[in-house]
Amino acid sequence: MELQMFLLILLINLGCVVSELSLRFVIITENHDAELPQAVGRAMKLAEENTPGMTVSDDVIQLDRENDEESYKKLCSAVSKGVSIIVDMSWSPWEAAEELSSSTGIPLVRTLLGSQQLVAGFNSYLESRNATDAAILLESESDVDRTLYELLGRSHVRVWVHAGLTRDTANALKSMRPEPSFFVVVGDTDFVTATYKRVR
Repeated sequence: MELQMFLLILLINLGCVVSELSLRFVIITENHDAELPQAVGRAMKLAEENTPGMTVSDDVIQLDRENDEESYKKLCSAVSKGVSIIVDMSWSPWEAAEELSSSTGIPLVRTLLGSQQLVAGFNSYLESRNATDAAILLESESDVDRTLYELLGRSHVRVWVHAGLTRDTANALKSMRPEPSFFVVVGDTDFVTATYKRVR
């Protein structure tokens, strides 16, 4: 939903400037975000339907950090076809995309989806409280991957991260010694509410 709103607002604003417009986006996502390319496609279609006179096309580059040369070739191929903007939705900035943007003059917009900004925020909070450790419960395995990617190398807080709250997870948390100084639950309203009710 965040992605759809971001793209819709961007396209509507551009549509106000020019009455008939054809835009081509290059979207960079992590290869671990398997559902994101489909969401991008739906958002592009919705934006095009809601903005008469605008044609939108996209090229999604799934960034494989273990084989970034291949990803870079795909990015260069997409850019060579002509693009309006590069949108980087990867978990952390991709230096090769920034350099390509700079050398070609194509604007690059970096945006974070999901819980990454919240994770950075609670990490800053934990560090300001001189926390040494925290237990973090997240909604899904992809959220766990994103969170670990955000925290590794940036956080001085020792973390225990898990997707969901199961009986085994609850037992592991209960028996953990020393007990974590902080507990963090990250997810949508239903997940957080259900998790809170289970631990109460």
